[in-house]
Amino acid sequence: MKKIINILLFITSITTIFCSLGHATQTRLTNHNLYFIENSGGSGKIYFRKHQTAGYVDLFRMNEDGTGVTQLTFDELYESNAQFNSDKTKIALIKKSNDIDYIYTMNSDGTNKQSIYNTTNRIYSLRISPDGNKISFVVIESGNTNGTLYTMNFDGTGVRTLNYNSSSENPAKIASDIAVEPVDISVYKHNGSTMTKNIVDYQYGFSYSPDSSKLYFINYSSKQLLRIDADGTNLIYITTYSVSGTSIYALSNGKILFRRLNGSKYEIVTLNSDGTNYTVLFSTSRYISSFYISPDETKIIYLDTYYYASTTEYYFVIVNLSNGSFNMIELDNYTSLSWISNTKIAYLQNDDIGTYDLNSFTKQKATTDTSPYYELFDAKNNKILYGYQTNNTFKYYIMDETGANNHQVIDQSIYGNMGTIKLSPDGSKIAYSFKGNTTYYQLVVTNTDGTGVTVILAQGYNYDYYDFQYIGDVVR
Repeated sequence: MKKIINILLFITSITTIFCSLGHATQTRLTNHNLYFIENSGGSGKIYFRKHQTAGYVDLFRMNEDGTGVTQLTFDELYESNAQFNSDKTKIALIKKSNDIDYIYTMNSDGTNKQSIYNTTNRIYSLRISPDGNKISFVVIESGNTNGTLYTMNFDGTGVRTLNYNSSSENPAKIASDIAVEPVDISVYKHNGSTMTKNIVDYQYGFSYSPDSSKLYFINYSSKQLLRIDADGTNLIYITTYSVSGTSIYALSNGKILFRRLNGSKYEIVTLNSDGTNYTVLFSTSRYISSFYISPDETKIIYLDTYYYASTTEYYFVIVNLSNGSFNMIELDNYTSLSWISNTKIAYLQNDDIGTYDLNSFTKQKATTDTSPYYELFDAKNNKILYGYQTNNTFKYYIMDETGANNHQVIDQSIYGNMGTIKLSPDGSKIAYSFKGNTTYYQLVVTNTDGTGVTVILAQGYNYDYYDFQYIGDVVR
């Protein structure tokens, strides 16, 4: 099984490994169902990735009420960055193994899967052109630290970087022993000069113009907004100032929509394609990371995190771009967001998928089978310490290495922050640092068998006692 899946399994479920004389066995001690919201593209369906106990991360879709769940992919590759064509009938997405990244296309119902491109380089994002004929994607080539723009036809032919003379080189094929669904062992390596070589900030988004003739992206060093023709000509700096955030949208009216930090304010801004007519549609002193535009381009949503008096509050914010008015919808935890349609939003709520209706102002759960997101914190003397955190609730459990004697030992269901948590060398005690409604951390010890009383060993200002270690049986 590929390495990325192994890592995910060990984080999301607790597994013990027993080794003797070269023979290893694994015993699963917890179960889980994990969801990750994908771009639903205003398709009227919810697209999501799901990871189940002893399974792979695969792409699914369902109706907005949680019915009609359909699994779309069935392999060990890790799917991400699903994108729709303009009529929502086809999807392009990135799949990853240990050593090779792939681009797949398929119908929106999961049929007609095609592996159209693969590379030993890393692919970080992709977009389908509005006319449906091209796919562009950002690649970090070997030896580079930032991205290069590639384009190809939707069927995978005509792979190229964006060159000065708009010529196309034929990629060389390298043999690979990895077989995936469907079997395709061609690995493409594409070298050559390019106007975008190693200057694209792969962490940020890029966008096609509505007529598919141009691409907009952010320079990794200056963070300025650039435009290049889809044939590789006419590279132009549109802004002299930095543009920040992972969201860039070329709107159907010819304007560009993006986020900018201007002094102490985060602004949602539109520009003409030549950089003129700077217009602020929305401004706030609160942090905006990524935002997502509705299919009809009239609204955006983004996640807002608010820290106050040792508490953390989460909201998603719906902004009307015509007048800058907004609504804040409170959440229980940090989440991901996607537009199902112009009036419905999908989001994660305590690791289940929920929907929000903009007309009725109501939330509804679409899934109810999620298990907690367990993390392994420590293991000493045949004892395993694990638990989960959601919003500001911290629950920790102890069990034997066989899964027996499983019981909860810590339940901090108040607003605050947990620091370090460790078992004593003999496994009989847990020490942890915690900050509740105070300005300082407390260093606390409790017995793992649930007996006795919890003892506060020390407390100090700010981050004192946030971290510590056992030296023998003594906490230092």
